[in-house]
Amino acid sequence: MKKEKLLIVSNSFPPYLSPSAVLVNNILSKYKGEMEAIASNNFNKIDHTFHAPCKTYYINTPNIRIIESFLHRFHYLFLPYYYLRILRLTKKTKPTVIFGNYPNEVMFVAAYLVSKKLRIPFYSYMHDLWEENMKRKGRKKFALKWEEEILRNSKRLICCTKFQQDFYKEKYGLDSDILMHPVLDENIDQFKGFNKKGNSGEKKIAFVGSLSSSMNEDALITISKAINLLPPNFSFYWYPINDIKKAQLEKKGFDTSRIFIKVLTTDEMLREIADADILIAPLSFKNCSAYEVKTVFSNKLLIYLTSGTPIIVFSPKDSFHTELAKQGGWAYVADEDSAEKLAVEIEVLSLNITLQEQLVKNAISEAKKRTASSQALILHQWVMLDSANS
Repeated sequence: MKKEKLLIVSNSFPPYLSPSAVLVNNILSKYKGEMEAIASNNFNKIDHTFHAPCKTYYINTPNIRIIESFLHRFHYLFLPYYYLRILRLTKKTKPTVIFGNYPNEVMFVAAYLVSKKLRIPFYSYMHDLWEENMKRKGRKKFALKWEEEILRNSKRLICCTKFQQDFYKEKYGLDSDILMHPVLDENIDQFKGFNKKGNSGEKKIAFVGSLSSSMNEDALITISKAINLLPPNFSFYWYPINDIKKAQLEKKGFDTSRIFIKVLTTDEMLREIADADILIAPLSFKNCSAYEVKTVFSNKLLIYLTSGTPIIVFSPKDSFHTELAKQGGWAYVADEDSAEKLAVEIEVLSLNITLQEQLVKNAISEAKKRTASSQALILHQWVMLDSANS
């Protein structure tokens, strides 16, 4: 039997802070087998408290705005460069399985080609959908060229949600495995229970995340208008990774009169959401990546579930968010695209302490179903099995 060793190829990786990096790190931080990683900077903010879970080799690009803009459009043209760099590092690390993390199609394709050349089992880990999210002509063509080949020839196609599994089954007839979005075990262990706020004073409605035209922009605009329909003690606190100017939001149609934007460290953000009255998880209703909205599980929910603060899921009726929240009762569901109705839902929840407490109780139960250690164990079992059989 071969001694198993996992090589992760992921453009998103600590210390660069992004949703995909958090997702991968949550799993790998609890992984018990031998592993190394190849990553990049992805033009994201560095969090010096966010440490890589293993020895990592970085293929970085100059952190310059014009280069970021160019690569966003034409990154796929650098496939030969990434292939040669990843090939050299793979020969050095000698893995028995390569774990390709999508998003970032260029490193993903390069890792697949390396696995094919060296005859190493390849895992396609689809944090997001690929071809459906490509809007620019060149990137769309690149996705159409590679997606089906890679997914069909992967040792394992790994999805994040049941809806995503169903999507690829319908699209390509492919069966897949699943790794749920994991909650760190220590966050569950440190859960302090329901943070009862009472009915007086300022009402803080909080959101953690970035502005995305394809995933949440129209929903966030609706939220901003809903907040303005509520009594004057209601405010919207937004905690993005990078600062967002109110003038930029106003041009997009936001009502910014009650929006407070704060860029915080991770620890500061966790304290803020614990202090909030309601956490909101929006997904786009229109002008969006419809398939992605339907199949995704937002990373922000991983910290929401253990915050002790009640959650509102504001997303379309047929989305995984909405369905899972309804099934588990861990969030109050608002699934109509209406500022007026959302305002009513927010006020109803803000006044119902019994309901808030039940939502928080169900949220921690949901978190316990998806511990990082349990998902890491599943991955380790696959790697041991596939290493032995390769």
